[in-house]
Amino acid sequence: MHQFFTPYQEYPVAFVAELITLLPVVLGSFYFRSLNHDIRFLVVLFFLFFIRDISSNFLAYFQINNLFIYNLFSILELVFLSLIFCYDDTIKVENYRRVIRWLGIACILASVFLYTRSDFSTGDFVIVRLYGIFLTIFFFERALSDVAVKNIVKYPMFWVASGFLLYFCGTFFIFLLSSEVLSSHAEKDTFTLYWDTNLIFYIIFCLLSSVGIYVNRYANNIS
Repeated sequence: MHQFFTPYQEYPVAFVAELITLLPVVLGSFYFRSLNHDIRFLVVLFFLFFIRDISSNFLAYFQINNLFIYNLFSILELVFLSLIFCYDDTIKVENYRRVIRWLGIACILASVFLYTRSDFSTGDFVIVRLYGIFLTIFFFERALSDVAVKNIVKYPMFWVASGFLLYFCGTFFIFLLSSEVLSSHAEKDTFTLYWDTNLIFYIIFCLLSSVGIYVNRYANNIS
């Protein structure tokens, strides 16, 4: 059993990130029935992130290449990004949703085409981040121009979109250069530096999303 925890001893930031992933999952499970549809999809996404991390750790323990899991989840992430922003209950603009759907479909098809199994799929991760940055900027433009949103800090998607924006902007260049810094051929110290940086931004995303889940109870009384 001691050997099983060796990877966490070598990568403590990864251990913290996996624990923090449980925060929005547990919080979302507690409030699930009262959550808006968009926030429900977010909770499911975090649960899938947790399953991804456990599965990849299991494969890594047996020295089996686990990069295909992260590459597959980058495509799944595109699906959930589309669902989360399409089902925003407060700002109901059909043209807004139509743009999200069609752009999401195009990004998913491009990601499937660029998918690789044996190493980090740089194209897939870059597409996810570009799509996510576009969605969050588009969201803020719509939210801030909508007179119905008077107190945006009590609006769940404000916190979620802020987390997404920080995470995607903060990790864009890391994954753009992933073939060099996150490759199986990268130096261990280089990989650790960039991967830990990615995880720190992910932890911030988890915390901000958890705030969004918590304030969801104010969603029907934003003033």
